[in-house]
Amino acid sequence: MNGVPVFARKIAARFHRPSVWRNAAGLAASSYVDTSAVNGQLNYYKMTGTDACGAGAFSAVAGVLLPLPSLSSYISANALTMNWPGWANDWGLYAATNLTPPIVWSPVTNVVGTNNGQYGVNLPIDLAQRFFRLASP
Repeated sequence: MNGVPVFARKIAARFHRPSVWRNAAGLAASSYVDTSAVNGQLNYYKMTGTDACGAGAFSAVAGVLLPLPSLSSYISANALTMNWPGWANDWGLYAATNLTPPIVWSPVTNVVGTNNGQYGVNLPIDLAQRFFRLASP
């Protein structure tokens, strides 16, 4: 699961709209992983600490950019192998036969394996033209 680790006692987070803050967590522990953070864009946070005397002032706003996973490929004598990072566990490989709108992306149903911290799919080489992309559900 992707997420942003954050250390504080109380966290407010905003997504997509800079003027709208929501309380992300009232923590009993000293850490928090934001499982709703969005890949490919800045996720903003501000934090405060609380104790028996009350809450302190919020920190300055911090923006955390979660990267989009990259798709790499290599070809051997009988297969095209498509790989993406192991941290992108909720992303899948999709294929289209052409890029003429409307583009129909279909999930690749070949078995996904793991090797050296990466996901990979071996595709047999044939004469069919296909285009590939990664997408999250």
